[in-house]
Amino acid sequence: MKLEMVNSWLALLTETERAVIRLRFGFGGEDPLTVESTGQCLGLTPETIREIEVEAIKKLRKVSLNEQNDLAA
Repeated sequence: MKLEMVNSWLALLTETERAVIRLRFGFGGEDPLTVESTGQCLGLTPETIREIEVEAIKKLRKVSLNEQNDLAA
């Protein structure tokens, strides 16, 4: 159930945001990568990876809070 929920949240992200989150946090059974390594994998600078990660986490947090509010109602 939790995996389905996480996958549904990840589906709301752009392809690049999804890739950054998966690589940075090790989703899919892989070890988490550093910002630098993630950037190398995706052909982006570490600063761009940081920016994408921040925006993706904001989106995921918003979705999470909305679902928690829906469950509490």
